[in-house]
Amino acid sequence: MDNIFYVSYSYSQDLNNYIRQLRNNTKYQYGMDVLEMSKKYFPEEFLLPVINAASNTHAESLVLNYWRKIRDKNFDDVVTKKVEEFNQFLYNNQSQIINTLEDIYKNKFPFLNKINIFLTTFYRCPYNYPNWFMSYVDCNNEKLKEVTLHEMNHFMFYYYWQKKLKTKINEKQLECLKEALAVLTSSDPDNENRYKPEVLPIQNIVKENKDKPIREVINLVIKSGVLSDNGKSIISLGDKLFKSDYSGLY
Repeated sequence: MDNIFYVSYSYSQDLNNYIRQLRNNTKYQYGMDVLEMSKKYFPEEFLLPVINAASNTHAESLVLNYWRKIRDKNFDDVVTKKVEEFNQFLYNNQSQIINTLEDIYKNKFPFLNKINIFLTTFYRCPYNYPNWFMSYVDCNNEKLKEVTLHEMNHFMFYYYWQKKLKTKINEKQLECLKEALAVLTSSDPDNENRYKPEVLPIQNIVKENKDKPIREVINLVIKSGVLSDNGKSIISLGDKLFKSDYSGLY
């Protein structure tokens, strides 16, 4: 099998991630306070000027200046070696990654075109389904594998479940459910999503039922009423949805 995952580092992608997270913000934060979380990783005297900059162009210049101050002169060489190491590692382990995901979703891994993995020096790793996701520059091989499983878990959920669920639950509920299911590929389930309080009640149900088929897990989550808007539980889907023939999806 050809290498599906392709790791690279791009200054522009890394820079865009800082701007996206600190200024434009992702659509759903799942109850997480991004500024307070960011203070664990960056000094406030860097964060506040970037957040309050008059334009994204000015914010970008502040990030670039910060990089010049803190980055080792050998940064490019170190990252180049990491990219080579990561690509080889993922090539050697992609069958195991794919098998894990297929076992959880009981469906084929459908992403046979190249999926880009852009490295970032920020602490959050966004994705663009189904084209790319990010992982950490400073992670080791096993952490890269974990991030890959986490993000591809999201991709598998979108591929096999988004259309089935989008008329039954709203977009935010769908996204929270997607995040909760990431615990199924986590090597540290007790700490998964610990900074996303809106996800944790859903995730607890997933963990309690992790050995059941995923369609049953999803059904149990929905029947529990834990997916809610302003305290009002959504309608239960019952069993009919989950008896559908999924053979046409792969």
